[in-house]
Parts: sequence; structure tokens; C-alpha cells
Amino acid sequence: MTSGAAPIPYQELIERSPFPMALIDRGGEYRLVNRKFREIFGWSLDDVSSGREWFARAFPDEEERREAVRAWREDLGADDTAVVRPRMFRVRCRDGVDRYILFRPVILEGGSRLVVYEDLSGLVFHHEALKAANRRLTEIIEFLPDPTLVIDREGRVIAWNRAIEKLTGVSKEEMLGRSDRAYAIPFFGAPHPMLIDLALTGGEDGIERYTSVERRGMTIIAEACIAEMNGRTDVHLWGVASRLCTPEGEVAGAIESIRDITEQRRNQQELRWSEARYRELVESINDIVYVIDPAGTITYVSPVILQVSGYSQQDVIGRSYLELVHLEDRAIALERLEALAAGRDGPSEFRMHTRSGEERWVRSYTHPVVVDGRVTELCGVLTDITARKIAETSLRRSEALLARMADATPFGYYVFDPQDDRILYVNDRFCSIWGVEDLSERLRAAEVRHSEIASRLRGLVPGPDSFPDAQGPTGDGEGRGGTEEEIELLDGRTIRRFQTLIRDEEGRFFAHLHLCEDISEHRRLVAELREYRDRLEDLVRQRTAELTRTNDELRREIRERLLATRARVESEERFSRIFQQAPIGMALFSLENRFLRVNEALCRITGYCREELLAMGPFDITHPDDVEAGRELSEQVIRGKIEGYVREKRYLRKDGTAVCVQVTIGPVRDPAGGSVSLLSMVEDVTERKKNEEQLRVYAGALQESNQDLQRFAYAASHDLQEPLRTIVSFTQLLERRLAGLDEPEVREFLEFIIDGGTRMQHLIQDLLVYSRVVTTGQPLEPTDAGRAVEDTLRALEAAIMESGARVTVGPLPKVKSDPGQLRQVFANLVGNAIKYRLPGRPPEIRVTAEPDGAFWRFEVSDNGIGIAPDNQARIFEVFQRLHTRAEYEGTGIGLAVVKRIVERHGGRIWVESRPGEGSSFFFTMPAA
Repeated sequence: MTSGAAPIPYQELIERSPFPMALIDRGGEYRLVNRKFREIFGWSLDDVSSGREWFARAFPDEEERREAVRAWREDLGADDTAVVRPRMFRVRCRDGVDRYILFRPVILEGGSRLVVYEDLSGLVFHHEALKAANRRLTEIIEFLPDPTLVIDREGRVIAWNRAIEKLTGVSKEEMLGRSDRAYAIPFFGAPHPMLIDLALTGGEDGIERYTSVERRGMTIIAEACIAEMNGRTDVHLWGVASRLCTPEGEVAGAIESIRDITEQRRNQQELRWSEARYRELVESINDIVYVIDPAGTITYVSPVILQVSGYSQQDVIGRSYLELVHLEDRAIALERLEALAAGRDGPSEFRMHTRSGEERWVRSYTHPVVVDGRVTELCGVLTDITARKIAETSLRRSEALLARMADATPFGYYVFDPQDDRILYVNDRFCSIWGVEDLSERLRAAEVRHSEIASRLRGLVPGPDSFPDAQGPTGDGEGRGGTEEEIELLDGRTIRRFQTLIRDEEGRFFAHLHLCEDISEHRRLVAELREYRDRLEDLVRQRTAELTRTNDELRREIRERLLATRARVESEERFSRIFQQAPIGMALFSLENRFLRVNEALCRITGYCREELLAMGPFDITHPDDVEAGRELSEQVIRGKIEGYVREKRYLRKDGTAVCVQVTIGPVRDPAGGSVSLLSMVEDVTERKKNEEQLRVYAGALQESNQDLQRFAYAASHDLQEPLRTIVSFTQLLERRLAGLDEPEVREFLEFIIDGGTRMQHLIQDLLVYSRVVTTGQPLEPTDAGRAVEDTLRALEAAIMESGARVTVGPLPKVKSDPGQLRQVFANLVGNAIKYRLPGRPPEIRVTAEPDGAFWRFEVSDNGIGIAPDNQARIFEVFQRLHTRAEYEGTGIGLAVVKRIVERHGGRIWVESRPGEGSSFFFTMPAA
């Protein structure tokens, strides 16, 4: 890390400096960074040598990077005499940590810069933490229940909380920032010194206005009586003021908290006035008046002790009062006694034993009597509060029950005291309705003020006055009946809210009660209900009309059912006659496979009489080899898996011979749809089986004969062609030799011979094609019908051009076919459309296809001569021609070949045509 631009001693000094330092030349290039720079930033000289890379790494925030570059350029432009001011930036170090760094550039001779960096991150973070702490302290002071003010060391008011606003009637805005003891004016009417001044300065100026002054270090506690304040007279205030110091011990200001003790002091005054009459009243009041010494020994007790505890005055005087206290409460009573002996009065509650052993709750208010600064005795009043305790227990149970009931209702409950901005009760339903579940726990713990929650809820409604402010009515006023309203929230929901004032038993207002209910769903249901009611009314009108029609139809149906019942009786009678007289065997048998009813035909088939069969079942007369299959099928019918079945089986006749029968089994169901029995129809098929066997023999012989005929036709067609070719060839040679002979009849005879031989060859060739459709066909495979048509049109291209035909081909599917035979079908049909055209009219041919179940139905239509209805079936027969050879060439076998090919593929072919308008040939092929 050395450079010739800086002297060696300075390099050592910079390298060993405890502060991060960098040496930058006049052009802005880093020449040296010291060890501390590398430790803090993590960047070496190589990392920061390029200014652009350094700024991109150290200042990832674009706005901060622009500010740093601007300051950098400004510093580089300063001359040698300029003083460059320090600047602080947030710098991203190599370890990813952001640090607040103070840049202190020093311009050296020659224009170089020595930049000293100071890490102020800790100071910045401490400053931020201090600001956050100040904010929290301000918030705490703001919500303190006692009136509180804070001044700085210059005497300016820096805090004036809500409680002191309420006490003095002076708002925070009027008081913050004021000095010259202006904070004393609301109390004394003039800027006199207060306790807070005495705590701040430590002086005595103004101390004479206070009584019961007590100093505890930097804290002063005292009381003052103010003749008039905020419309009130003779106001007694108790205050505590303390000096505020920094951690270094410097005075930063002072704080004073004030408490209104006017009522307390008035009570004490009245107590002093009553002391003169004490003895007179003690004997007449219902409460027990007692006096004990600091050790707890009873020195006096009023006679009422007898009515409360059963003890007389003589029984208890001279005894320790702890003996009368319940054993479980003695520790608390002893602790209270020690506090009283120390001069701290106050009430306490405990249980005491009566003479009869009964437990009674009593409330004791004891006051220490101080003489010359020493507690000499303790005077008190003991009140029997057993009835109140029982009532309180019942009240707590009732309140707990009411709370559980409130939590279980669909209404949100919210109660607050507008006097001190406190929330008295809120249930979970209120939080869920208003979407403040995150504040539920704090609301339950009364950690949130009403004004806070009101401010948050105002953000949920369109209008600012849709939720009450913290300052509600505080008197008895009007509005005893409450108000009810519906509030539309910003999220589209509707809240119904009922507000009322809560009053005590004497009718005094002390709190606000809000009941809330989310009626969004209710309103939606009401709207739906209205719509449903309208539809229902329409439906009722429709149903009334329908019922009228149905009533008429019902009368008609009753008449029809009577007729149907009569018909069913007649049908059953007919069924019985048919059952008995049927030529085939019929039987009704139970689900347990026992015959219930059989006819005479079944008896003839089996050789058993009716009584014998009724004692048996269908499987008792079934051949053993056929029983298992029959039982399984019958079970499936009984379980409803199949509706019935037909099968052939063998019965064993009574004489032991087997008879072949065809059995049809079906269920007989009750009105509920359950099977109650099975009906069997039995046909003796022994003779039919013999005939079928004979037919199979005949079919085999016929198939073999057909094969022999096909072989013969192929051989005959093949062998006949050879002599025909010989005849035609030699006749043609003879015609050429006799070309110069002037014998017209001879040439005509030769032409007849050649023409006849040629036609015979064509007939034999077509016959050979027809016979080989089945024998030489290829296996069926998925075939693109569109490709087959394209191949066909290329083969017929010459005929198409010659005739001027226009062929239109629609979208064609893939089918399962013999590709060669499919092309032959299209070739024959398109070729016929070109051949059988009307003179002077160019052929228009269209090839299309449509789905037809598991097949595709193709159509080849044209505008040709057409076919008469009587001839439409005949054209598909072999050698059937509708025109002479002079009109149209051909052998009459082409459409027969097409039909044979289509039928080989499992399809069918037909034609629809009108003479002079054209024809449409239809055929089907199986889908691929």
C-alpha cells in the first residue's frame, strides 16, 4: 500500500493512525488506504481505486449515491486555500453492515486530499434511541392519571398532560413553550414560584405558600390551599416535584405531579369537627367503635360488639384483637397493625370469629393517634359487611355470568367512561366486527384509551362523525331512550349500532354503552327473502293454477286408475290362463330356489307332474355341470346386479334323459322395487340344437364351395384371357394383311371379332377384380381418407382436365380400411361422375364426410345425368348396365366392386338421385 505520491513518513503515520484514512490524488484516484480503513470498511486499495466502483459498492441507495458523488465533485473542485466542510453519509461496508461515517477531507499541497473517516454509527443509533425514549416518555406523561407538567432548565413548559388540562381548564396548546412561570397562573393567578421551581433551583422562594413540606433529596412533597381555581374555591392540592438530571449529573429540567385532595381534606376537617361529639355518637351508632394500643391490645370497644360477635365489652377489653381475627387472615391483620403503628391509617377487611363460632366479614377503618410525633393509640370503626360480601360474591358471579353471556351473543359490547376516557368493558365480538382483534388483549386490560379506539374506528367509516368522540355527555341530560343507527363501512359491510347512557341506581349517568351488530348478511338475506317472497307469490299463483289443473287431472287419473285396476285384474286372469296354457314351460320360484308355481308345458318337458315339481327347485332338475353357473347368475339377479339373463342349459328328465332348454330368468318385484321371486320361461331347444348343428355342417360345406368357386373364377378368368389374347392378336394381324383388300364386309367382320374379344377381356378382368376383393384384400388399418382422395384425383387428372370437371373436397377423417381398396372406391365413384355427365355441362363433383356413430358417412355427389328410382338398387349388381355401349363404355361391374369393398369393411352403400339433376352416392367406413 505504498505510493510515490506521498512521503514515506506520512505513509507510516497514515497507516498507523487510529482513524480510517485515505489519500486521494488531484484526479480523484485513491493512492493509499490505511489499516483502520480496511478494518472498518472491509475494502482494500484495489477495491476502491476506481471511484465509480467504490461509490456503487459503498452507496447502494441511488439517491444517497448521487448526493455523495455531488459532494465528491464539489470537494475535488475546491482550491488549496479552501476549507472543505465535513459531511456524514451512510456507507455500506463489505460485510453488508451500514455505518454512519463522517468524512473530513483536508486539501494537501499539490491538490491531493487526505480524508479522515469517523464512525458515528453508535452516536447516531444512540440519538435515535434517545428520540424514541423521549417519545415514549412523552406518551407516558400524557396518559398519567395525575395532572403533570414538565419544564426544561430554562423554565419553559415542555409537557402539559390531559389530566392537568382537565384540572386547570388550560389546554396544552396554550401552555407548551411558555416560560417566566406562566404555568403558575392557572393555580395562583400570577407567575409565582411553584414546587417545580423549588425542585429545579433548590431555593426557598415561595415555600411559604405550601404546608406539610417534605424534602427527599431532589424531590419536594407539599400541600397548598388555593382560594379560587378554575371556578372552584378552597381547592386543596398535594404535589410532588423532582429535578431531572442527565446521566452526567447536569440539570435538564423538573417535573411536578399534582393531586386534588380537596375532598380528602374536607373529610378530615369534618372528622375533627366530629371528634367533639365522638363519645356521644359512639354508643348510638350500629358500627363497633374500638381503641387499641400499638401492640394490638383492645383498650375500648363500644357495646355494639355484643350484637355483632356475641362477646361483651368485658369479654374483649384487655385481649389482643388478633384473637378475634380468623386464623387465615391474621397475617394480613398483623401486617396492617404494624402499618398503623407506623402512623399509616386506612381501611382493611377481614373475617372474625363470633362467640358461637360463626364467621363474620368486617371492615375496619383505623386511624393512628399521634402525640408528640409518636403513635399512642389506634382508633377505629368496625363495620359488619357480611351481607355486603355475600352480595359482592353474588355480584361477581353475576358479572362473570353476564360477561360470558355478552361474549356468547352475536352483539358487540363496548362501554366507556367519557369522564376519564377509560374503556370499562369490551367483548371479543366487538373487536371482530370492527376488525381490531389485534387490540383485543390491550382492550381487555384497559391499556387503550377510548379516544384511541375511536380514532381508529373513524378510519373505517365514510363520515368522520360515525363513531363518538371521547368527550361524551357527562350530565344527566336527555337521551335516556338511546339511539339506533346503521353505519355503512368502507369495506361494504353494514353495522347496526345502538347507543345509550348507563345510569346508576339514582339515575346518574356514568358511562356510554354501544351495542354493535354486523347486519350485512342479514340485509343480504332480507333482500333475498323479499326476492324469494316475490318469487314465492308468483309460484303460489302458478301452483294454484297448476293445482286446479292437477285436481282435474287427479279426478281423471282416479277414473283411469279404476279402469286400470279393473284391467289389471283382467290382466292377471289372462296371465294365469296364459301361464297355464303357454306352449313353453313357465315357472315361478322363490329366492330360496323352490318352485312356487309351474305350468303343464314344464311338466311335459321334464316328465314330472305338478305336485312333484312343487316339492323341488330349478336346480334339482338341472344337469350337475350347469348348476354352478346358474346359481351365480340367479344371485346376480336377486342382488340387482343384472336385470335378468337368457342361457341354454340341460334339464334331467324324470326318466334320466337330458333335454336341452333355453331358460329366460327375470325378477318379480314388489311395489317398492325389491325382488320377491323369479320368473322362468323354459323352451325345449333340443330339435333346434339339432338343426343348428346341421346348419353348421351346411355352412362349412357352403364356405368350402364358395372358396372353390372363387378359385375356379380366378383360374377361369386367368386361363380364358390367354386364348382371347391369341384370338385378338391374330385377328389384328389378319386385319393388317388384308388392309389393301377391297372387301368392306371382311373388314367389318374382323372389327366385330376384335371388338368382341376386347370386350370379353375387359369383362374377364373386371370379373377377376370382383372375385379378388375378399381374397386379395389387405388388412384394415388407419387410413387418411383425404390422402386417398388426393391420390385418386392425381390418377384421374387427364379425365378431369378433358371434361373440365371441378372437384371440391371437404375435410375428410381417418378411417379403418384397406388403403388400396379405399382409393378404388373413390376412383370408381369420381370416374362415374365424370363419365355420366350431361352434354354441355361441366361436371361439378363434391366429396364430403360426416360422423355416423362408430362410422363415417362419405358422400360423393355430382350434377350428372342422374338415375331413375327404379334402377337405383339394380346398379350395384354385377353386369347391370342402364345404357348401351354406344352411349357409355363399361362392363357394368364397377359399382358392384364398390359395394363388395364397402361391405368387406362392414359398411353399406346407397344412392339418392333424380334424373337430369345429379346423383349422391353414400357409403360408410369404420372410424379409425
